[in-house]
Amino acid sequence: MIGIGDIPYSTSLIHWQKLKEKLQEEVSEFLENSTEEELADTLEVLEAIWTFKNIDQEILRKIQNQRATDRGHFTKRVILNQS
Repeated sequence: MIGIGDIPYSTSLIHWQKLKEKLQEEVSEFLENSTEEELADTLEVLEAIWTFKNIDQEILRKIQNQRATDRGHFTKRVILNQS
């Protein structure tokens, strides 16, 4: 089977699942204890995810900026509920 690079598909699939589980864990920890350390741990997992998914960080920032332009930023502390 084809995987990512030299990593077999089954191993890649397991790694992807573990990254998603770790992200849930780190976000939960941050929600319980909103420290810089917990936020850094969450960011570390996100970086591992975009590396695993082979997503260019510059492209990711462009998408983020476009979505912020289209939907607004959180900088003014206003969050609109969309159902």
